[in-house]
Amino acid sequence: MKVVSPEQAFDAVSWRYDRRWHSRISARLRALSLSLLLDHFRPGERVIELGCGTGLEAVSLAKRGIRVCALDPSPRMLALTEARARARGVHELVHTHRLRASQAVLLRQEHPGQVYDGAYSSFGPISLEERLAALPPMLWALLRPGGFLITSTFNYFCITEFAIELLALKPAKAIRRIRRPTLLEADGLACPAYAYRLGELVRLFGRHFNLEEALYAPVLVPPYEYEPTFRKLPSFVRNVVWSLDGRLWRARPLNALGSHLFCVFSRRS
Repeated sequence: MKVVSPEQAFDAVSWRYDRRWHSRISARLRALSLSLLLDHFRPGERVIELGCGTGLEAVSLAKRGIRVCALDPSPRMLALTEARARARGVHELVHTHRLRASQAVLLRQEHPGQVYDGAYSSFGPISLEERLAALPPMLWALLRPGGFLITSTFNYFCITEFAIELLALKPAKAIRRIRRPTLLEADGLACPAYAYRLGELVRLFGRHFNLEEALYAPVLVPPYEYEPTFRKLPSFVRNVVWSLDGRLWRARPLNALGSHLFCVFSRRS
């Protein structure tokens, strides 16, 4: 397994990246993420996306009249975002920048004095940042008072991943999230990634942002990479687990066993 930078890893998988969102688990997560964004951002606002991938959410927001400053370190991902925005007729509302989340402050050089209404990072781009502590003050300086920051990161522990890997007699993989860093693997490549507890994120962001809401998903349903394993269960079992899962996203403390941690923060004055 060759360890590479996040931009190299995502360049390599860019051509098939969107395929993972065709699965039922991935589509449900994407719907949850987009609903959080639409609940907090309004038409006419200008927001920053930290790690835009192929532009699925940026374009969805732009179609609702929200301007998106889309950041990503992968040039191939940015090219796909630009192509998607043009194809959907919203290219004037989506502006791409080849920057990692930790380089967001460089937006000030291109747009001096610009204040943004919010920011978001979906499905782990900020989990790829080695020095996440540098991000909160940077975003505080870019956002207006009260502006929302919506994040989703890899949770520190995922009960379904742990159980599946333990049953497969792979104990090291069962506890991989607790290692700092762990490795995010795809197509024979791996890049360093960091999983977080809620308390850690609150400590990191708390001086500059208030936590408004936290939820975890999926909880009983496994992460999307385990969907082939999940499909092997009898259909009635899958349906029961699927139904219960959504009820647990906000059900403390059981929800803290889920795969992804979603947080809604608001900028302090």
